Amino acid sequence: MTIFGIFFPLGLFYLAFANILMCMLTLFAFSNHCKRALSIVTKGIGVWKDILVVVSYFASIYNIVALIFTGNGLMYIFGDVNATRDLIILLVFEHALLGLKSFIRGVVEDIPEWV
Repeated sequence: MTIFGIFFPLGLFYLAFANILMCMLTLFAFSNHCKRALSIVTKGIGVWKDILVVVSYFASIYNIVALIFTGNGLMYIFGDVNATRDLIILLVFEHALLGLKSFIRGVVEDIPEWV
């Protein structure tokens, strides 16, 4: 509106009125015509649990790969690093992380006793 303010000075008031009207109509539509979906009681999250477990495994592997191949920290720890040593370090860290993940999953209960 600032560009055409010279040609139509009352346009600012028109736009303010149109904006307020649009906000009021949107508020009316959301409060009167949109309803929340009915909730259904279930025992768990179903197949989404398996999907989240698979995604977390892929994310763990991807994070280790990104850390090994893009980070410069390995040069400080292991000295001069070549491709074979990178792959060995990747496999060791990846197996250690997945082992830790499996250990924690076995130790921590799915459903606490107080629930």
